[in-house]
Parts: sequence; structure tokens; C-alpha cells
Amino acid sequence: MLTVHHDSWGLGPELEQHDKGLVFSHGGKNAGFTNDLLAYADSANGIVIMSNGDNAGPLIEELKIAISVHYGWDLASSLLLKPAELAEKFRSSIVGTYSFDRDPEYTVSIALHKGKIEVHDHGRDQKLQFIATGEDTITNLTSGSKVKFNTDSKGKLVGLTWAGSYKFTKAED
Repeated sequence: MLTVHHDSWGLGPELEQHDKGLVFSHGGKNAGFTNDLLAYADSANGIVIMSNGDNAGPLIEELKIAISVHYGWDLASSLLLKPAELAEKFRSSIVGTYSFDRDPEYTVSIALHKGKIEVHDHGRDQKLQFIATGEDTITNLTSGSKVKFNTDSKGKLVGLTWAGSYKFTKAED
């Protein structure tokens, strides 16, 4: 269960090496509920947060940071993001719908609202706020997940990679 089998995943939990040890984690979301679990594999220390709410993600992130700081753990930390400008070729072309390569029915869409980047994760029915943190990268303001835009050999935007692992293809305009 705690052996990496695919990308950063074990059999069920996600695995990540932190300074203080191997961490396993798993989040979940169903209608009306949001939860998250993080724990060190080699100690009895961890965090489990369960909520009765669809939009509890930001609160859960704040609680994970506060608990980690209180106990001196490195399970979660505050984000310090440095805003940047997207390359000109991406500023207008990122808007649209993207399909997950492993399951084309799972989609996300990107919209620009008053200069802000909003990503709608249709599978989880969440609207997430992002900022540009590189010429081809945007970062989620809550979780810190990075989305990198992918181009073909001619420089045309063809998709994105979420969190370094999850590839999405842009729908044709």
C-alpha cells in the first residue's frame, strides 16, 4: 500500500517524501462532504479532517497548515507565490475546455474573469482560482497545484499538465 506503483501513488494513497519522513495522503469529495488525510508512514502523527460541506477545501487547507505549524510537522505549509505574466501566446488561448487523457468524460474549463484565471473542475464541481506564476504555468491559490500549458511543434496550445502528472487535451475551438 505504501509502495509507489504509478507516478506518486501507492495502492490507494498518494505518497510523497517530506523532510520529516514518507507521507501518505488521500482526499475525498462526495456531494455534501469534503475530507483529507495526511500522515507520516513511520510515526503515529497525522491529520484527518472531515467536513459536511461541498466548499470546505480552503478551510481544510488552512487547518492543515495550522496543525502542522502547531506540532512542528511538515505536512502542510503556507504558499508564497510570486505572480508572473503568461506568455502572450497563452493569454488568449488558454480559455476553453480540456479533457482528461485517461477519461475524456472528465473535463475542466478555463475562463478569465476581470483579469483573474478561473478553472472549473467539472468532475468535482469546483471553481478554483489560479494566478500565473510563469510564462506557461498557473498555480492554484488554495492548494498550490501547478498547471503547465503544452504546445505542439508549431507553438499552438494543445493541452495542459496538472500537478506534473495529469494530462488534459484542449478541445478544438
